[in-house]
Amino acid sequence: MMEIKQGDWVKMKADNCLTWTYDIETDSLFIYRNEKYDYETSLELNVDVILDLDDKGMPSAFEFLNASKLFKVKASSLNSIKEINVSVSITEKLIELNTELTVLVMDEFSQKYLFNMAANCYSIPEFNEVLSFA
Repeated sequence: MMEIKQGDWVKMKADNCLTWTYDIETDSLFIYRNEKYDYETSLELNVDVILDLDDKGMPSAFEFLNASKLFKVKASSLNSIKEINVSVSITEKLIELNTELTVLVMDEFSQKYLFNMAANCYSIPEFNEVLSFA
């Protein structure tokens, strides 16, 4: 198995471990794990980015409010997401969330990136994983 280091991007097309929904009316993008989990709590990484944790303290879903503004695309482009890669790294001090979307913009696929970081003042256990939808 390949070792994943903090900040690495890994394409895991075979796994397809993420699912997404986008609500154009509220401009909110919700990305979540395909596997069943028991929701425990939500953490605001910033006012528009929310990380959901399961009952084991593991990241299970990611909410992006005002998503078209965050990813700098028209809202209609978020209805045609081709690929998603999410890298989550939690250390004793920091929570880092890197999100990469491949979306259709003017008949061409374009990659959009978003990096979020917050202090780990919640005592979440260390975690490092890359999740994908393709």
